[in-house]
Amino acid sequence: MKLIMTLALALTPAIAFAQNTATTTTNPKADNGATTESHGKMDTNTSATTKDDSARKDDTTRKVDSKNPDQMMTDARIASILHKVNKEEVDAGKLAEKHGTSSDVKEYGRMLIKDHQQADEKLTAMAKKANLDLNTLNGPDKDMLKTDKEKMDQVKKMKGAEFDRAYGSAMYDGHDGVIKMLDQHKNDIKSPELKQFVDDTVPTLQHHRDMADKIRGQSAAQGRSPATTPRQ
Repeated sequence: MKLIMTLALALTPAIAFAQNTATTTTNPKADNGATTESHGKMDTNTSATTKDDSARKDDTTRKVDSKNPDQMMTDARIASILHKVNKEEVDAGKLAEKHGTSSDVKEYGRMLIKDHQQADEKLTAMAKKANLDLNTLNGPDKDMLKTDKEKMDQVKKMKGAEFDRAYGSAMYDGHDGVIKMLDQHKNDIKSPELKQFVDDTVPTLQHHRDMADKIRGQSAAQGRSPATTPRQ
């Protein structure tokens, strides 16, 4: 009996230690779970913060883009567009003289050559006086002019009344586009010399547009079959 009591007393500390160890081992799991959950929340918060930061950066980028010099119309840019247009219109006039079928188209071509050569001489002198660089075309400007050139390349492949009609349409669209561009940005012009040049040039461009409208209308009428009188 004494032996049993002695063994029981001896084992009590060991059992208590084992229970404490089990409790300690279990708690870290709970702590780890809490830590993991905490990390999950932190990750979520970090992700949200990152998204917010990205959104703020995107907003900043959009603001910067809206002030991008490529998107701002300057005096030099307007003058450069007009300079390039003058040269292309002279070439277009030569094309009409060479391939035009009707006398109206050929005469229109001669008018383009004369008017745009004179306009470019005045523009070059004005730009020198106002200290404007005539090589200030940006990406969008070059793309626009490239599209115009591609349209004219298609017109060059045509003959007869089809050429005259397509030529008239191309000249109408081209002049109308320049007129609208100048009207849209007339208040952006800072140089008094350029402003005066634009005021003097727009009426000529409007006349060219109106003449082109007549040419495309006449060519379209000539391309239609004549009306026939129904039999009685």
